[in-house]
Amino acid sequence: MRIFRTIDRIESLLEANNILLQQVSHRINWLLAHHSFTVSIYQETQMALGNISAGSTGTFVAVLNDNGSPIALPVTSTFAWASSDATVTFTESTDTTTVVALVPAGDLGTSVTITASTVGPDGITYSGSVTVALTPVAQAYTVTVTQSA
Repeated sequence: MRIFRTIDRIESLLEANNILLQQVSHRINWLLAHHSFTVSIYQETQMALGNISAGSTGTFVAVLNDNGSPIALPVTSTFAWASSDATVTFTESTDTTTVVALVPAGDLGTSVTITASTVGPDGITYSGSVTVALTPVAQAYTVTVTQSA
């Protein structure tokens, strides 16, 4: 009876070791495979022709890609957002994958480049950018006529 318990225990240990070896093998294969990480950014809510009017907002989404396919951010990574226009301000989503960019009403720029950066699963920082046109606020001019005499 004791020999059968010993054989069962050995079989159980062999099965556990086999599962562990499969996990290690899978991780090694993933590390050896070629990965090409990129960041894609797109404007979620597009205004006319992708423009943002001065005094309004544009919503942008960033995605980390592995060999062209979207993947989830590593648990320790977030997106950092930047703008080529220092007057543009951001409101990020909790998970940092979406940002609302506010272009102030007095902005006279003609375009803005929005950039998102994150650290990939391999520990390297990746960035992506999108440039959109800025449309100035239409000026409303009036002429006032008054009686002078």
